[in-house]
Formats: sequence, C-alpha cells, structure tokens
Amino acid sequence: MNHSTIQIRLAFIFCKSLIREAWQSPQKSELLGQHPVSCQLGKILLRIADENPELQDHGLLELITLHNRLHEQLNNLPNTFNPGAISDNLIQANPHESLFIRMEELVVKLEEFIGEKEIELSDHTDLTEYSAEQLKTFLLTIDQHLSAKVQELETHKRISQLKDTGLRSIVEQAPFGIAILSGTDMIVAMANKVYLKIVDRKATEFIGRSLYQSLPEVKERIDPILQQISKTGVPFYGNEFEVMLSRFGKTAKSYFNFVYQPLFEADGSIHRIMVVAVDVTQQVVARHQLLESEQQFRNMVTNSPIAMTIFRGNDWEIEMANQTMLEKVWRRELSTVQGRKLLEVFPELNDQRFPALLRRVETTGEPHRESEAMAFVEGDDGLKKFFLDFEYAPLFGKDQSIEGLMVSVYDVTEKVEARNQIQDAEKKYRNLIDSLPIAVYTTDANGFIDLYNQAAAELWMYTPETGKVRWGASKALYYTDGSKVERENSPVAKTLRNEKQPPTELIIERHDESKRHVIVYPQARYAADGKINGTLNVLIDITDRIQAEKELRLSEERFRVLADAMPQLIWTADASGSVNYYSQTFYDYCGLTYEEIKGGGWVVFIHPDDLAGNIEAWSESINTGKPYYFEHRFRRYDGEYRWQMTRAIPLKDENGSVRLWVGTSTDINDRKLFIDQLELQVHQRTIELKHANEELIRSNNELSQFAYVAGHDLQEPLRKIQTFISYIQRVDEANLSATGKNYFERIHSSAWRMQQLIIDMLTFSQVNNNQRHFESVDLSRVIANVKAQIHESIEDKKAKVVVGQLPVIRAVFFQMEQLFTNLLSNALKFARKDVTPVIEISATAVDAKDVAGSDAVLKQYVKIEVKDNGIGFDPQFKQKIFQVFQRLHTREEFEGTGIGLAICKKIVENHEGFIHAEGKPDEGSIFTIYLPS
Repeated sequence: MNHSTIQIRLAFIFCKSLIREAWQSPQKSELLGQHPVSCQLGKILLRIADENPELQDHGLLELITLHNRLHEQLNNLPNTFNPGAISDNLIQANPHESLFIRMEELVVKLEEFIGEKEIELSDHTDLTEYSAEQLKTFLLTIDQHLSAKVQELETHKRISQLKDTGLRSIVEQAPFGIAILSGTDMIVAMANKVYLKIVDRKATEFIGRSLYQSLPEVKERIDPILQQISKTGVPFYGNEFEVMLSRFGKTAKSYFNFVYQPLFEADGSIHRIMVVAVDVTQQVVARHQLLESEQQFRNMVTNSPIAMTIFRGNDWEIEMANQTMLEKVWRRELSTVQGRKLLEVFPELNDQRFPALLRRVETTGEPHRESEAMAFVEGDDGLKKFFLDFEYAPLFGKDQSIEGLMVSVYDVTEKVEARNQIQDAEKKYRNLIDSLPIAVYTTDANGFIDLYNQAAAELWMYTPETGKVRWGASKALYYTDGSKVERENSPVAKTLRNEKQPPTELIIERHDESKRHVIVYPQARYAADGKINGTLNVLIDITDRIQAEKELRLSEERFRVLADAMPQLIWTADASGSVNYYSQTFYDYCGLTYEEIKGGGWVVFIHPDDLAGNIEAWSESINTGKPYYFEHRFRRYDGEYRWQMTRAIPLKDENGSVRLWVGTSTDINDRKLFIDQLELQVHQRTIELKHANEELIRSNNELSQFAYVAGHDLQEPLRKIQTFISYIQRVDEANLSATGKNYFERIHSSAWRMQQLIIDMLTFSQVNNNQRHFESVDLSRVIANVKAQIHESIEDKKAKVVVGQLPVIRAVFFQMEQLFTNLLSNALKFARKDVTPVIEISATAVDAKDVAGSDAVLKQYVKIEVKDNGIGFDPQFKQKIFQVFQRLHTREEFEGTGIGLAICKKIVENHEGFIHAEGKPDEGSIFTIYLPS
C-alpha cells in the first residue's frame, strides 16, 4: 500500500466513523451542516478526480456520488430521530450502511488501481500537514472514539434485539396473518403463525423459500399485483379477494381481505413487501350459501306447482307471486300485481273472510290452514269461484319479528266439483234404481242390504230395514229342484267371497208364503283399491214366463204328435225364417239330429245345386210374407237325394205380421225322375262323387289312426329313455362327471321335447278327424273349464283373465276346450317380464259382411276376441304363426313345438269359421275368431 492509498483509506475510515456517530446522535454532531466537499474524504476524492481523469471510469465518480448522498441524508436527518425505534427485520436501522458497503467495494477497487499504476497524490493534502506523531495521536484518538462507539453500538444492538423480540411477539400474537416478501422472487423473509395457518404450511417449508415455490397456484393472480407494487410503491388493498389455494388436503376457492404494503429502502428502492391478510373464506362462502339458499327458495316458489305468493308490510304489498298463482288463481300478469297492495288489486276480497285471517296470522304469528275453502277471485277473465286448500304462514326476521306472510294455495275445485257430481250421480242412481220395474238391491261388504227399490219390496212382500237384513229379504230361498239354499251359500254371499256367479234361477218364498220363480244376477262392487266392497243384485221374476212356457210346451207337444203322425216332412220357422222345429219323419228321413241340422240349417241336407234357388225363394217369402213354394232335393239317411216339393204358409197376428211359418215337404222323386232322365245322370255322378268322398274320408281316417298309433308307439321308447336316464342320474350320480351329467340332462331334455312334439302331432291329427259331434256349447262353461285346467299357470304368473258375456254355439265341445286352452296358454307363455298378464275374452254378434278377410257365406257369426298384453309379434308374421312347426322365438327363450296355433286354426276351420291374429311388439296380441252363430 503506497502513500496515496493510505490517504484514501484513512480519509474513508474517518468519514465513516464520523457519519455513524452523527447518525447515532445527530444533535451532537458538528458535521450536520458540513458540506461533502469540506469532508477530508470529499477533498481527497475531488483532488484525485482532478489530477487523474483516467480514474473516473474505475468507480471514482460513483464513489463521489455515494459520498455526496451520505452527507445529504445526514443534513436532512431530524434532530429527534431515534434509529433504535425500528427493527432491522422491518426496516434497515442505518440506511447509510448499504452505501458504506458499496463505497467499501469502490475504495478497494480504487486502491488496487492506484497501487498498480503507482499513482501518487500531490502533497497538498490535509493529512500530510500532520507529523507522524500527530498522525499517531489522531489515529489513537480515532481508535478510542471507535472503541467507545463499538461499545455504544453493542449496547444499542442489545436494546434493539430486546425491542425486536417484543415486536416479534406482538406480530406472532396478531389475530391476522403477517408476512414479509423479499426480492424479485418474493422470498418469504418472515411469516407469523396465523399466516402459516392460512396457507396451511410449516415454517420450515415456507420461510426462506419463494412464495411461488410454496404456493404455485397463486402466482397467476398475485404476481402481477406484487410486481406493480414493486414498480409504483403504491399499496394494494384486497377485499374478499378470490384465489384458488391448495390447503387442508384440497384445492378450493379461498377469499381474503389483505394489504400489500411496500417497504422502502434508504435509497427509495423497494426490496421488501409486507403482507397483512385475514382469511374470510368461511364468511364469504356462508354469504354465498345464504344468497344461493335464498335464490333456491325463490326458484322453488317460482317453479312450484302449488300457487304461492309473498306479502310484505301491514298493507300486504305483493312482493312476488309464482306462475301457478298468476295463471291458475289470479289470472293476471305479474307486472299488474307486483308491488301493489293486495286489497287494491283484489277489492272483492274485502267482502270475504280472508283479510281477517291474514290479519290474525300477522298478529299471532301462528300459521292458518284450511281445506276446500270457497273463494271468489276477479281475474282478467272475470269473477271466478274456487275451492282452495290454503295456508297462511308468517315470515320472521332476525329479531323474530314478522316481516311478511307467505301464502300457499292449492286449487281443488275440480276435486270438489267432481265429488259433488258423484253425490248428484249417486242421488240420480238411487232414484233410477227406485224407478226400475224390476227388483234391484245392493249390499255392503258384509252382505247387509243398504239400498233397495220398491219393486224389490213388492217382490219380497216385505220392507226390510237397511243395515239389519243380510244377503236378501226373502223369507226363504230354494233351488229349482226344491232343495233349500243356505244364506251363507246364496249367490250374494258367494259373490262377496269373490266366487264368480253366473245368472242363476232360484225359487224365493215371500213373506206371504207364496213362491216366485226368479233369475238372480249378482255383481260385485269394487272400491278404489280393487277390493270388493259390496254387491249389486237384480231379481227378475219369471214366474209368469215359466207358466206360459209350460202351456206353450203343452201346445207344441200336441202339434208334434200330429206332425209326427203325418207322412209328409213337417217343419216350422220363426218370423225371420230360422227353422226351429222338424217333425220326427224329417229326422227319420235324413238320419240327422236336431243339433246336427241346427248348425248348418238346410245346407246340411239340400242338394248343393238347389241351395241358391232355395235361399232366394225362401228370402223372398220372408221379405214379402207370401207363401213359399219350391222343388228341391233332400239327402236321405242312405245318402240318396230325393226330390221334395216344399210349401210353407205364414201364420199372422191381428196386425198382419208373420208370427210363424208352417211348412211341409212331400216326396215327388219318382215323378221328377220320370220327367227328366237327365236328373238321373246327375244323381249318378253325385253318388259316385259321394263314394269318392267317403273313400277319401276312410283314407284320411286310416291315416289319422296310423298317426295316432304311431305316436303312441313312439312315446313308449321315449318314456323308457327318460326312465333309465332318471334312474342313472339317481343311482350313479356320484360316479358321473360334470360332463356326463350335462350330457344326461341334454338327453333328458331332448326326449321331453320329442315327446311333447308327438303329443302335439297327435292332437293335430285328432283335430283333423272327421268325426265331429256338434252340440250346443256354452262358451262360458268352456272358459271356466280351461281356467281350471291351467289354474297353476295363471296363479304362477299372477295373471288376470277377464271374461265377458259369451254365447252358446253349435260346436264340438272338446275342440272348443282345445282352442281356448292353446290361446290362453300362449298368452301366459309369452307374457312380458315384470308386467302383470291381463287376458280379455269378449264376444259380439256380427253379420257375414263384417267378417274381416274372409268369404263368409252364412248370415250370422259370433266374433270372439282373445286379447293379451304380452310380448306381441311383428305384424309381418301374422299368417306364419298359424303354420305347423313355425316359431318366432328360439327354444331357449320359450318352450313349445310350434303346433299350438296350427291346431287352433284347424279347429276353427272345422267349425266353418275364420281366425286372424294382430300384434305389436311389446304391446300384446289380439286373436279374432269368427264362428257361425
């Protein structure tokens, strides 16, 4: 170190010492008013700059500038300033120290440069004026001064630390978060416990690290704010500031009230920012939830199907009303009622009791509810009457005072009017029953009479007291064979037990001990839940009709005896032309019974070539009432057709209307053959054709017998297969592998299916058999038998079979059973899953022209519909399903052989009828059958 560098170093030490002393005790310093050029360091630096311009680029100018700034700050220092009052953690204790550090760096740099260049300063310096002894004394004085200052600074440091500790304690105990961010990277220099809790971080992993390293999710929103503060020095205040923050195990919206306060350095720069934050997330979320709850409440009111409105104030100002209230009750637009007083909008309420009820709820704070209250409301469409279920409820404020009223209204006008209509209908119903000329009475669920008409009282010859007499009011009840009917087994009692009761003929003993022959029609009455809650009973007195029928039968018997004694074929017909009687000579001639003739009429025995002319002539007589005359051929019991001359004379009543036709047929075959030999040839051809038909019938019968015998023989080995398989499965089950068991199950299943196929084929062959015994068949009895046969299937499916009124027809009884068994079984088998099967059977009479898709030749048919709600089928398969072995589903889906509907079709064709099917997938099927009536 040369002389020049020593001068610079001593001047720098001297300047630094004095400035520090002035900073600590500014009121004592004699340098307060001193200009920087009066300072020894200032003089040296200026002289160096003047004598050595080349040093100006080596930090000399910056050193002079920093030295001048020191003196300016020192001159501006207030006399009362106490630097120990502020902690170094919040603001630097001596702002000059940072300048001294930089000046130290520049002095070292200047000393090195002067030493390398061996630059010597001129001798005109204040330092050179002192002798060595004086310089020594000066340095000792400085050393003593500095030692004293060091001790003083140590004392101030300890005091500052104590004060800093107190300040830290205050910061740590603050009820809000405090942190200090330092540098451009926003290093967390300090953070109290509240702040660490807010960000959910530990001090070790938060303090000393960048804010964005610990909380990367906040950088996008916070960094622009902090950067702006660093540039402008303007604090930033955030109120309920929203930020996505990862804490407490999840990332969620958080809300804070905070202040970002810049901390200025001595040179006016900003290197640190103080953060004061309060977490208001719970308050904001609670307020949002409250607002959302209020909005949901308003939405609920607005969208409610129940009419609702809210009144505010003592005058019941309409605050809001939902659309239901506006449209259904008030019939007004919202703009015409909102904000207005209730009684101004609806003055008609002044004359009704609702304002008084509102005032009572407003006064007592107790809700008021009513049902079916009558109200009159004036809307845009005029005054309208309502029946309303309503509630007035008070709305309480925070202080539990009543701030308003909520009104909920449910319009039950339709229900009340419907009930009134039902009551009116019941009254009309009672009046109607009482006015009926036939006996009608009803019972409750326990069988006690609760209503009866005058005709019933006259029939019983007794006036019963309602609710006291059970089952019926006759003195006694008998079957037509004379056996007594117990009251518990009467038609009414059975109907209440849900036992179907058809119309029944009984004998009742009246209270005057006379007896009457009646037909009883009991019908169950059902409650809304489907349970029987009573009966409706009709009693038709047929005593006079029975007596008249007896007399008529006696007269008819005399006529039959006379007719049977005559050689001619005698027959009678009603006014419509339907033959209702044949003499015995007629049956002896044709070899047929009445039932066999009744099914087809004259078609059965009249020669086909004569049929059209016969029908035409007979129709003309029926339409005109003129006597009937026609010559035609009747088939005799031996198959021979013989010519008959038939005449019919109408018997008319006093009004000239035909009541009865009496006809005779006389054999004129010999005369007819003598006249026309050609008829003989035609007759011969007819006989040959007859023989051919008989041969074909015999052949078909033999083939049918062969199929039947073969079917039985085929079943025998199948039964043995099934027996031995069952035996092996039972005895050797333990010795069979899983594969073997599977094979045996498959063999058993295949054998069962083949057996079922044989049974169905046998059934089909029997239906083809020409031996058909037609008789009068009551279809209601047929359905009853079928339901009994498939009772288990009906119960298993929980199916409902609804049967309407069915007629009596000419048919083969067992074939009718087979027909409806197949149709009902099909409906149960093809039921939809999770849907209760409902099968409806109904019948109506139709003309031939109304028989759909057929060439019906007979006049009258019975149309029978079997309707189900099963899986249905594609309409394109409505013809295919009647073909033998045709299936619309796999065997795995539904069991069966595909013959059942083919059998149904054959049975209907055997009865000269027609069958059609209609269906829709997943909607059900309708099978329509037309049979001659």
